[in-house]
Amino acid sequence: DFVEAIAAYETLLRDNPEYPDKDRLLSQLSKAHALSGRTEESLAVLQRLGDSASDSPYLAEALFRQAERLFVEND
Repeated sequence: DFVEAIAAYETLLRDNPEYPDKDRLLSQLSKAHALSGRTEESLAVLQRLGDSASDSPYLAEALFRQAERLFVEND
């Protein structure tokens, strides 16, 4: 269960908006939501990652995961 990890990531992001590895935290938060079956929350976090860190090394994976989800939904 990823409930504790999700809560910890969300608290860290909320309490430290300028956290240096914010993009990594958003990526991990998205994965935790996805592994918990919270697809919509996962996609929303990926969108936050794309909106806030356009130069992130995690962006390519985030975009791929968003596209993959959209493909599955339209299958």
